[in-house]
Amino acid sequence: MIGNRSKLFTKSARIALLACSLLAACSSPEEQERKRELAMQTMAGTVIQHLLDRNPETIEASMNVLTRDEMIEPLVSKLQSEKIIPETVLNVRLIMEDAQKNHSSNQIVISNTKPLDDPKQQEVSFQVTGKDVRQLNGKPTGEKPFEYTVTCKLTPAMNGLARVTNLVIPGATTKTAEADAQPSLKKRHRRSR
Repeated sequence: MIGNRSKLFTKSARIALLACSLLAACSSPEEQERKRELAMQTMAGTVIQHLLDRNPETIEASMNVLTRDEMIEPLVSKLQSEKIIPETVLNVRLIMEDAQKNHSSNQIVISNTKPLDDPKQQEVSFQVTGKDVRQLNGKPTGEKPFEYTVTCKLTPAMNGLARVTNLVIPGATTKTAEADAQPSLKKRHRRSR
């Protein structure tokens, strides 16, 4: 049953993004820019919701969409190696089983998604703030505020489907994943003899 929810969730997300891109094609340049900014802003908030999701009913779908559709591969690998997101489907299922056994869950509430760069750029960073409300037996037990910086990329060649290229996690030393994936441009200097 969880697998079917995951497929339905992924299919619904793709249909919604396709509909947005088709609507953008029929708009004035100003409307297209606003829709482009809105698509990236929505992506930034959605990525944080999926990243922090620990609800046993939705975590599998969240991790599937996060790792397959929303982030570039180098960023996914980096977050998995740093144990920020589960590395395997088995790890996701262990989180699900533990949450079900303990009757624990959470709800992610996004309070603000603010652009930090000029939205006309190909890559735009957003400050995403909100709270992670922990639940036990369906009742809130506490909340933890959060603030992340999410960098989204959206070019005309991407057909309206924004992708996250970087994620700055408070207190972590995560560098840009896209920069890590590219070869170094530094030249070696030879010592003169």
